[in-house]
Amino acid sequence: MLDQIAAPADQAEEAEDRKLLIQRGLELIRDEFSQSVWEAFWQYAVCGRSPTEVANELGLRLGTIYSSKSRVLNRLRLEIGFVPE
Repeated sequence: MLDQIAAPADQAEEAEDRKLLIQRGLELIRDEFSQSVWEAFWQYAVCGRSPTEVANELGLRLGTIYSSKSRVLNRLRLEIGFVPE
């Protein structure tokens, strides 16, 4: 029973640690990308906007939006050892 009570607190702490690691990783790699690549990634992957909407707003091709997300996440994986879900 004690394990069941402690588990949610442990999970919350682990989730917070993971979030901080992702944030720090993103800070470390930010300057490796152009403003347009970063904005495409951020709007699509972080803000959750549709890739079509982001492409239209930024004046980029749809493929560029997907490519931007992939490039940043691949670099993040190298920096922190995993990719956020």
